[in-house]
Amino acid sequence: MNTKLKINIVEGLLEVEGSETFVNSIYEDFKGNLLQNKTVKPISTVVTEEKPTKTPVKKTKQTVTTKGKKKAKSKTPSIISSLNLRPKDQSSLDDFTSNLNIKSNLERNVAFVYYLTHELKTTNIGLDHIYTCYRHLKAKVPAAFYQSIADTSVKGWIDTSDTADITLTSIGLNYVEHDMQPSN
Repeated sequence: MNTKLKINIVEGLLEVEGSETFVNSIYEDFKGNLLQNKTVKPISTVVTEEKPTKTPVKKTKQTVTTKGKKKAKSKTPSIISSLNLRPKDQSSLDDFTSNLNIKSNLERNVAFVYYLTHELKTTNIGLDHIYTCYRHLKAKVPAAFYQSIADTSVKGWIDTSDTADITLTSIGLNYVEHDMQPSN
């Protein structure tokens, strides 16, 4: 059963959803900090219980900031040394990307997922796979690597709802196969 907690301290707003234990721990922590500071008095609190939905929710590691916004825990991506990007009897990543008209890191991200999925038949593509592709090509890795992946997902080209299993969408497939092909 999910429990929801909303606190609006003149739009400071803390909104938490999860198990009752989790929500209570966040509330107690918030209340403790609030009483310590004594700068603002709570205006309203609402606690509701909801029945669980039938669709499973994928859990990711998250921390909650004091303003209630969720922030993914950062992890430095690493190279997957066992990932062979120059396979025999198949197109290498170098050859594949050199045949595409890549103008941005977002396009590079979707091209990498396409290559891993359709050329190498890789499953469970994660952030480390994409990072390995950047390093293999000696391409400059985006300073905001995770944001770059998220932005590619916002374009609709890849699905990052599970970052341990990034998939290519039909929009991404069409983009690589039609829009990224060099014009002759």
